[in-house]
Amino acid sequence: MIVFVFSFQINSFAFKGKLKSKLKEMTSFKFSPKKTELGLNIGMMGYNGDLKASPNPYNQSNLAVGFQVRNELNDYVAIRLCGSYGHIEGDDAKSDNYDMKKRNLSFRSPITDFGFITEFSLPIRFDYRSTDTGAKRYSKLIPYIFVGIQGFKFNPMAYNKGQWHDLQPLYTEGKANSYNLMQISIPLGFGFKYRINSKLSVATEFCVTKTFTDYLDDVSTNYQAYDVQLAENGQLSADLSYRSDELPERGTAKAKAGQKRGSPTYKDVYFTNMFSFRYMLGK
Repeated sequence: MIVFVFSFQINSFAFKGKLKSKLKEMTSFKFSPKKTELGLNIGMMGYNGDLKASPNPYNQSNLAVGFQVRNELNDYVAIRLCGSYGHIEGDDAKSDNYDMKKRNLSFRSPITDFGFITEFSLPIRFDYRSTDTGAKRYSKLIPYIFVGIQGFKFNPMAYNKGQWHDLQPLYTEGKANSYNLMQISIPLGFGFKYRINSKLSVATEFCVTKTFTDYLDDVSTNYQAYDVQLAENGQLSADLSYRSDELPERGTAKAKAGQKRGSPTYKDVYFTNMFSFRYMLGK
């Protein structure tokens, strides 16, 4: 019994020592230009908001590209400056929801973002070994999570009579509901990275970008009365604010004051699913 207790205490001290050493390793940061990587990203961008009921990020998604400058502060923490460009879109006509089809609104918007992200590699390693060439090759597949802050620019547009029109200057929900095209957002997500050799690595990641606007799609609250919209903002604004009357079965229907157009309960988000190629400058 005494031997067991003594052995347990020794093992406990050893575990605490290893844990303390690991925590020290994970919280010791050092910036080194030799551990700077340049990366190119390519993938898809989509959105979720008032004009897309499906939470599926790949539904109505588009090509996106980006770049990153990344530095490893230690084996577990990295920081990066990054930016991306892509398009989001939504179309009531593609929805299975009857009320959305009847509303008949649609949009597309370019998204350009740039920001700072902190990446945390999880203390998990998936090891692969190969001996088919006689020499042992050792690589690691490492999962990670990340969070950051960035600025982004968007510009919702609608297609009408053969032409795309910027929606923000038209005040489609009245001038009281104007919004800025430059905003702050919070990107967060997860990914996996795989180091090919000391210079090259690849990664794939999924990112959800939380915004603080409900107007990525130019839809959030209620309609103004058609006559008020026409008098206040002009014919094009009135036409693109309310588009149910473009449907054959709706005919001469016009917007009524206070009629629901969207829902301001939840802010819009956009998604990216990127594959990146990274090149280490140092080492």
